[in-house]
Amino acid sequence: MANCPNCGAPELEGQQFCSACGTETTRPPLGTARLPYFPMDRTFAEPSMPYAGFWWRALGFVIDSVVLIVVVELPLRSLHLSTVESALTRAAFAFIYGAAFLIFNRGRTLGMLTVGIRVVSISGEGVSARRAALRTLGYVILASIVSFYHVEHFVHPTPQQSKTATRQASILFSLGIPLYLDLLWMLWDKKKQTLHDKLAGTIVIRSTSEVAEAPSH
Repeated sequence: MANCPNCGAPELEGQQFCSACGTETTRPPLGTARLPYFPMDRTFAEPSMPYAGFWWRALGFVIDSVVLIVVVELPLRSLHLSTVESALTRAAFAFIYGAAFLIFNRGRTLGMLTVGIRVVSISGEGVSARRAALRTLGYVILASIVSFYHVEHFVHPTPQQSKTATRQASILFSLGIPLYLDLLWMLWDKKKQTLHDKLAGTIVIRSTSEVAEAPSH
């Protein structure tokens, strides 16, 4: 039997105050039980993925762009194709290049391999063929919007031609806004995803991290 901590009088079952001195008893009221103590000042943070930073991704993008310029852009200039034909050819090669390397090179294009980053699923597993194709397609579509617009080049422009060039440059910039927004989205996204990453459910991480391989379907 418990006793009152103040006067020592015995405490009865369910008694909340001592009958002798009025001090609150140590027994909980009937029908209640003391709850276990859980400290409220602890914070539990989820482990964060080693997301690749903007500048690493930008450097990898530049390297991939140089590869595509050498392999695709320079040969295209000698074929004298129309604007639409050139745009479709660039888009096709960019898609094949991006998707194939992501699928067969463990989520890394040549640029990504050079700077040490890779594409994985949002859960951290290796990127599947479906995700790789969807991610590359999303980017290629946004990048190709600009390619379909023909811009005239003037060697010694007249005042009227200068106005035309300014107008065309403004249109070209406007058509590129979706692509710029896509590439810059990672700057304020907590998982550092671009829009084509979100479309495919992928993230880009430092490739030193171990990831589980995903099925190819």
